[in-house]
Amino acid sequence: MTSISLKELEMILKKEQVIVFGEVHGTKETPEMLTHALSKLAEYGGFNLCLEIPKEFEKQPEKFFAQSLGDGRNSLEYLRLVHQLGSYEGVRIFFVEEDTGKGTKDENLANRVADIVACGGKTVIILGNMHARKKPLKFGSTEIIPAGYLLEKRLKKEVMSIALVPSRGMYYNHGIKKITEISLPEHANGFDHIFVLGEVSPASFN
Repeated sequence: MTSISLKELEMILKKEQVIVFGEVHGTKETPEMLTHALSKLAEYGGFNLCLEIPKEFEKQPEKFFAQSLGDGRNSLEYLRLVHQLGSYEGVRIFFVEEDTGKGTKDENLANRVADIVACGGKTVIILGNMHARKKPLKFGSTEIIPAGYLLEKRLKKEVMSIALVPSRGMYYNHGIKKITEISLPEHANGFDHIFVLGEVSPASFN
């Protein structure tokens, strides 16, 4: 695991074919940074962008962002990301959360993303940090098998994973909460790289 700069993150985006970001939902700064970095990537060519949003909103994203969801995913900052990146020729945006009636959320995320990767092209995935990890993790007696781990197994090739970690500040997830003191090794467990965002503030909503 290495801590990387914005320039190094942008180089990884240009070089790698499958990149998954793990975020803390509900900050302004994460989608703003990603909008900047992915807009620069779009200047070099198209790619697939997969977001942890229910598939049924893919054709009408404004309906998702108008909801009172609570967990921070439907922020105005992410709506701006969808609009800006969707304006680039060749950038294909997919909403990859899908309730198939079987399997876990992580299994369904991994399967949907794998099907998109199989159609060709560079693919960038943005998920909550628990889903993006490439190692199983335990909460008490419960083991969680993350989508990042399952995706790499299914694709049988490397998935580059990057943890986006705020160092301090506030975020919104079912209320405004404070970023607790971080342990970089703990946050980086299951990721190839870590990008420290610095101070963050709560996302904004309709």
